[in-house]
Amino acid sequence: MSTALADPMTELGGMPFLDDSFAPGRLLALVLALRHHEAAQRGLSADSAAGPRAWLNPGRAILLNPDRPPVQETELTAAQQEDVVAVLDALPRAVPAWAPLLQLPVRYLLHPPTGAYSASIRAWPQHIFLAERAFTAPDQIRSQVLHEMCHQWMNLIQEAWPLQTREDRDLTMPSGTTGRSLAEVLGGVHVAMALIRLYRARGGERDRIEDLSRYRSGCLQIIEERSADLTDAGRSLAARLKEDA
Repeated sequence: MSTALADPMTELGGMPFLDDSFAPGRLLALVLALRHHEAAQRGLSADSAAGPRAWLNPGRAILLNPDRPPVQETELTAAQQEDVVAVLDALPRAVPAWAPLLQLPVRYLLHPPTGAYSASIRAWPQHIFLAERAFTAPDQIRSQVLHEMCHQWMNLIQEAWPLQTREDRDLTMPSGTTGRSLAEVLGGVHVAMALIRLYRARGGERDRIEDLSRYRSGCLQIIEERSADLTDAGRSLAARLKEDA
């Protein structure tokens, strides 16, 4: 369900993980109101006495997507859970403004061995899937958790503001990954910029920053070529993501 609100960058004060002026509480209040309304339409709201805020629970949020694709719901091991907690504790020390963003309720599950390091699925809001290989090194799990938290917040934005006029999944990312939508390309830029910010805050990682900058430029080129398929909200996000290019 979408809403005819003002420009998202104006309404929200910027982009999560990029702008310290971003207002996470404002976005969450909007998303919760929309989910609560959707739940009432489906006859689900009476299941909880907690009111709209109950829909911030990942286990309840997925109930609004009854046609969601099935996934293998394998819990992380205790050691893996500790690694995730350590990352969530460490990231705000690098960028203090990220602290409220990392407090978003998220359920972490083990991603099956498909070759990917991690994944988020829009039909499974506030669920992050981490593969075994994501836990091989501290920098790897740190970057994957930040990567997927960016997607989680971008997905929340899309619950209120559609970003594309078509749902085609015919784009190829600069990394060679195929079958992506225009909104996912926007998400790719967002992740790259957040990781660049992290590496700059930590110092060093010049080669990684250069790789991410090239990836970002490639995504921005795709967005420019397909800009006619963006909604007004999508163009607003794209304009913000082009800043400092």
